[in-house]
Amino acid sequence: MIGIYSPGIWRIPHLEKFLAQPCQKLSLLRPVPQEVNAIAVWGHRPSAAKPVAIAKAAGKPVIRLEDGFVRSLDLGVNGEPPLSLVVDDCGIYYDASKPSAL
Repeated sequence: MIGIYSPGIWRIPHLEKFLAQPCQKLSLLRPVPQEVNAIAVWGHRPSAAKPVAIAKAAGKPVIRLEDGFVRSLDLGVNGEPPLSLVVDDCGIYYDASKPSAL
């Protein structure tokens, strides 16, 4: 099961199908449940720093998500669901200073 702190990630339609496993909404005020085996964050945004720190403290891997190469007809902020997502458990494709799964 993948833990999600971000409301933006949580609102992605069909998220569990993209990630191929169930997801659980998490709270920064509660410990990470045992059944959560990874924490998903959006790219390298500053808002990901706290969930990344919590994941490391809990011994859980971090999965970074980003818009895929085929996004959608409109922007995600306008409510358009993504047609693809990049799911990377190593880094993220646009950060050449670190490895990625791409």
